[in-house]
Order: sequence, then C-alpha cells, then structure tokens
Amino acid sequence: MTSTTTADRISYEPFTRLEEPELYALLQRLRDRPGLHRTDTGWWVASRFADVRLVLSRPELFSSAPNQDELAGLSTKLDPDTNPEQLQRLMAIMAGMPVDVGELVSARMIIGADPPTHTRLRSIVNRGFTPRRIDAVGPAIEAVVDDALTGIEDVGSFDVVSGLAAELPARVLARLLGVDAAAARDMKGWADVLSTTVQGTARGDADEVQLAMVRMLREFADYFVPIIEERRRNPGDDLISALVKAAESDTLTAVETIMFLLVLVFAGSETAANLISNTVVSLYENPDQLELLQHNPELAAGAVEECLRYRAPFQFNFRQATRDTELAGEHIAEGELVVPQIASANRDTRQYFDPHRYDITRDAQHLSLGHGIHFCLGAHLGRMEARIALTKLMPHMARRTLDLDGLRRLETAFIYGYRTVELVRG
Repeated sequence: MTSTTTADRISYEPFTRLEEPELYALLQRLRDRPGLHRTDTGWWVASRFADVRLVLSRPELFSSAPNQDELAGLSTKLDPDTNPEQLQRLMAIMAGMPVDVGELVSARMIIGADPPTHTRLRSIVNRGFTPRRIDAVGPAIEAVVDDALTGIEDVGSFDVVSGLAAELPARVLARLLGVDAAAARDMKGWADVLSTTVQGTARGDADEVQLAMVRMLREFADYFVPIIEERRRNPGDDLISALVKAAESDTLTAVETIMFLLVLVFAGSETAANLISNTVVSLYENPDQLELLQHNPELAAGAVEECLRYRAPFQFNFRQATRDTELAGEHIAEGELVVPQIASANRDTRQYFDPHRYDITRDAQHLSLGHGIHFCLGAHLGRMEARIALTKLMPHMARRTLDLDGLRRLETAFIYGYRTVELVRG
C-alpha cells in the first residue's frame, strides 16, 4: 500500500507510514476536498473533525467490530482458505491453553464490541477504574519516575523512551493489577507484538501475524489465568480482583478478563509512553512553549493535553457501517469500513485556530482519547502519568538539548511515537 498525491488524485492508505510533513500535508488535502476519501483498498476515510466525531458517537450506525481484526489481529472468524499446515501450527500453540479455546476465538474485545455486549463489559470494568483506585497510584508514579531519573545528571545522554517513558506505564500497570513488578517487562513485550506485527511492518504477512498473535495470547493466558482464578477465590484490593470477584452484578469470565487485560496492557503502555516522549519532542521543537512551561510549571497538564491533540498517540481506528447510510454526502453501503482519521480531525481548521501550532495554553477538545461509548477508560491514568513524568523531567530538560539527528520514529503508521528521544548535555 502506498500514499501519493497528484494534482487530480490523492492516494492514501492509513497503514502506510509517512514522515510528519508529508503526512499532515496529505491529511490537509483530504480535509479540503468535499466528501470522504475512498482508499484503493475500498475503505472510506473521514478526515474532518465533525465527521470523525459523528462516526465515533453513533455505534448504532458504525460498529466497532473491525477494530478487533484490523488493530488487534484477533478475528472471531476463521478464514476458510487457511491452509492445513497453518491451521496445524495454530492448533499446536493453542493446545493445552488454560481457557476454553472455543470461547477464546469467539470472544469480543471491548474495543471491538458494540451494545449490548459493550454496555455489559464497560459496566463491569468501570468498577475497577474508580477515581480512588487511580488516584491512589499517584505516589507510585512519582516513585517510578524518581527511580528512572536517578543518576541522570551523571550521564551525557539520556533516552526519554527507554529510560523513562517505556518503563513507567508497565510498572504502574503491574501495581494496579497486583502482579509482580518483574511482569512489567513481559507486559511491554506483549504490547510490542501488536505494534510490530498487526500494526507494523509485518502486517502484510497474514500467516506470520496470526502465528505471532496466537503465541503472544498463549503466553498472556498462561501468565494471567492462574492469577485470575486465585483472585476470584481470594480477592484483594487490585484491579483484577475488581473485575472477577463474585457479586450480585455481572462479572467477567476468565476469557473476557484476558481479552480486556490485553487491551489494557497494549493501550495503557502505548498511550502513556508515546504521550510522554511526544510531549518532550514537541516542547523542544517549540522553544517558546518550553520556556513558557519552565516559567509556569502549572501548565504541565496543558502541555500534555495539547500534545494529545497535536500528536495523537493512536492516529486512527475503524468502524463498519451497520446499514446503508450517508456521511459527508457519500453513500456508504452496509458492511463497508470507515476509518475515522483522528490525527487529521485534531488539526481541522474548522475546529481549531492555527491547528498546526503547538500551544500549551490552548483549551480545545480533541478526539485522541475517543468519543462516546468508547472514550478511553484509562484517560485519567495516562494523563496523570505523563503530567508527573513531565513535571519531574522539566528541570533536566532546561540543561539539555534534543538530539535531532538521533530522533527515531516508530515504524508503525497507527501509533505516533518515537523509538529514541535522546537528551544530551548542552
């Protein structure tokens, strides 16, 4: 898949990774044209803020089901053309899995569920994400950041990604789940499988992606199912216990818990980690905003929020028309896929003044954490992690510069983030 433009034609495919100037110039051209963009693969791309928000807010018209296939690589439908050797490899991996395989292959992830399934799942998981539980990890976030920054003054170069951003959300999530801190590294590795296969450069090899996902799911289940069953018998004050404890209200099965935890580990790791590194890069690229923040540290929350708009960690997602409908003057047939292009919506001149400017005093809504029933469950936690990390990193940023030559973006087009963000002593 490629993305190109000519005077008369625009060719854009969401999973084709482009460098930032080219990407935003292309998205601007999509917004400036009437209607929606039709990709060569047959998807409809919504690029304007109002259209994207409408798609996200109408689950009865636009189903979230394709997110499970396109973004998570865990289809609930077996391809009848799967060759026998591939099927044999998959069955060998799943043999002895500590959950019912039939239920596993038919289960809906919360990001790919619609009402009433989504309503039920969301009502259960909401009880685990209480303000009290999330706020209670504030001191743990501070401790992890302090530990990550210990000794930073003694090194000539500090990588924000490997030294802080990648480690923080995994360690905090391990605490929330009540699992061993050593599991943080495994959770980051499991999240990486998604970003480097389903959403990355390996996406074109369907068989290898499928095998990688099933191997990861097997490891994930082998680790978490015994913990889930133990917490069901002996609940504690942790997130897993809240999800599976017996109550008058509904509870998650082991498979449902596994599927939710997989989304949580991936989204929680990628959102916070990339938000931290994206914010640091955005501040260095806009020295007036960096100076403003240094003189007004109370603007740290604004710097984080503006970066969510300016460089959305998750650039787009998927919806599927549940019936023939119309959007932006285009007829969309039942079953066709729609791509709400969030990064584009967040820079729509119809919605924002000077949208290509990073402005930490801006008070504007964005769509980076979703909208409607799928609004990000961990939004408060991710914002808090990024704000605390930025606040504690700020004194060191004042004495360091960003190594622009060493800046490396992630290979995936779905996630906007950096592989390395080196801060060097000036």
